[in-house]
Amino acid sequence: MLDVCLSTIKLGGMTCILALIQDVTARQNAKKEITGLQEQLGYYGRLNTAGELSTDLAHKLNYSLAATPNYIQFSVRRLAKIQSIPRDIFEALQRANELTLRAGVLTFWLREFVRNDTSGPIPTDTNTVIREIGALVFQWARRPEIEFVYNLDPDLDEVLINLTQLLQVIPNLVSNSMGSPMDSSPLIRTVWTETQNRREGAISIVISNSPHLAKRRRSDL
Repeated sequence: MLDVCLSTIKLGGMTCILALIQDVTARQNAKKEITGLQEQLGYYGRLNTAGELSTDLAHKLNYSLAATPNYIQFSVRRLAKIQSIPRDIFEALQRANELTLRAGVLTFWLREFVRNDTSGPIPTDTNTVIREIGALVFQWARRPEIEFVYNLDPDLDEVLINLTQLLQVIPNLVSNSMGSPMDSSPLIRTVWTETQNRREGAISIVISNSPHLAKRRRSDL
């Protein structure tokens, strides 16, 4: 890109045109690059602000969602003393408790997603992740009629795991196990969590409400 500047001068009674030509390509490219960098800086600034707001919002929501299951269970215990209460009311409260569990996991996932710079698969110890996610899920799902049992293979190798995806899958598996038909007594529901080496670089994770069903699913993987 050329920048041309024209001016007139008089020499010996003659009018001459003086042209100053300058190559400004590098300067224009530098301006465009600076403008692009400023736009990116503004974008990352807004993204950082959104991340801070999301983290703060998830943290505040967590308090409300943590207290809700306690109130629901209290309501269930009080209503259980009244003989004429329809069964569908208990079922509605149970559903509300499960939805609160999922909402709590989503807020946790949101907070961890914002904090975590690496969204791709990373080498991870599966049992450690299962215990950490399980501690969160089981805390939300704490109910006297639910028992959680771990059967984790101690000889698991590290595998590449996308933690963001696992944070979505594990809570759904646990919630489904809590809400599906059971082989055991309906008074006590057991959720089995098992891990096992399948082949080099692959691990199976089975979450079920029946140890027999867990073994059958594991053999079908």
